[in-house]
Amino acid sequence: MQWLEPLQDITGLDLTLWHQGRLTGALVRHPVPPALDFSPEDRESLGQRLRETPDGACHAATRGSLEYVVVAAPAPAEPGSLLFLGPFLTFPVTLEFLHRLMADLKIGIADRVSLATFYQALPVVASRYPGALGRVVLAFLGYQGAAPMFPFLADPRHPEKTTPLGMLNHEAIERRYQVERDMRRAVASGDRELHAQILRTHRQHLHLADRVEGNPLRSAKNLGFVVNTLLRLSAGDGGLPPVVLHQISEKFAVALEAARTTGEVFALQDSMAAEYLDKVRQYRNQGLSPVTRRVRDHIRLHLSENLSLSTLAARFGLSPSHLANRFRRELGRTVSQQVNLIRVEEAKELLNSSDLAMKEVAALVGFRSDNYFSRIFQASEGVSPAAWRRNRPVFGGP
Repeated sequence: MQWLEPLQDITGLDLTLWHQGRLTGALVRHPVPPALDFSPEDRESLGQRLRETPDGACHAATRGSLEYVVVAAPAPAEPGSLLFLGPFLTFPVTLEFLHRLMADLKIGIADRVSLATFYQALPVVASRYPGALGRVVLAFLGYQGAAPMFPFLADPRHPEKTTPLGMLNHEAIERRYQVERDMRRAVASGDRELHAQILRTHRQHLHLADRVEGNPLRSAKNLGFVVNTLLRLSAGDGGLPPVVLHQISEKFAVALEAARTTGEVFALQDSMAAEYLDKVRQYRNQGLSPVTRRVRDHIRLHLSENLSLSTLAARFGLSPSHLANRFRRELGRTVSQQVNLIRVEEAKELLNSSDLAMKEVAALVGFRSDNYFSRIFQASEGVSPAAWRRNRPVFGGP
């Protein structure tokens, strides 16, 4: 795809070339998880539309709301090839958007940090950008008197079961996501030394592009909001109670918006990380044995899976009675009670920060029935999930 390298230099976007459902060339910085991408049927429909309008361009969106400009690729590409420029976004990413996406595509709670990290790394552009880009691309490729751009929205099929995010097998992306997983574990364990070491060693893999061109302060603030969200989610995985998470998140959201320089913003990011890590360490230092802590952490990271006593015991090489006794002795509750406690904590976070239907909240946190979810929630909090939502606090941030 050397003949397309100048186009990538001009647009700054990833370029992929597809022919009859096969990827035949790529200049890629943001490989797309299959769960968020076009399906083969979507690509075939796009190809049919462009065969009918060969001198046109398409503004297309995937089932994951990833946006592209798509054109019929000229020679030397194989006849019938499609050229995709993107992904990019024409809207800001919010927690509400991410929670809705997770519910619609049945992406597990354990993937939410990776999902947020993937989306916040994408360029956000003005709504007029796709049309202008389409004209530039068609002119660059030599189309004369090009037809107007037309829209294409992928078929919003909803999977029947939880879908793993599933990144493409690309060495750089694997390395970046491994670093992010290590960062998540460092925050979840309250390990400031490990967190600092990862930043020193792998900062280049965590680089995020300037997402608001010409406004570095706004870009820094937006990045700060994203970092706040990721730290909050990771600290939640480490067991920090929702009320504490909310207090820290709100404090830094207000401070970030009030910051007047990029230096203030970057200093706040460091303070944020330090406070989340310190709080996690305080709450984890409760005399739990290593095996009990590992089981508890496993529960937090795999809420959508089967977390019965027998399944967890087998996973950690323990007898069910031994694991049950450990939980009663160290946590003062049964394994089932601990699972439900964590699920209710996660549900409160979703109820506070999204407008997902009750059955969607229940499914995301691992309850197989919304009626059972309501009973457990009412027993834990003294009010129904619907009543909790009606009285939810107003969240700031992104």
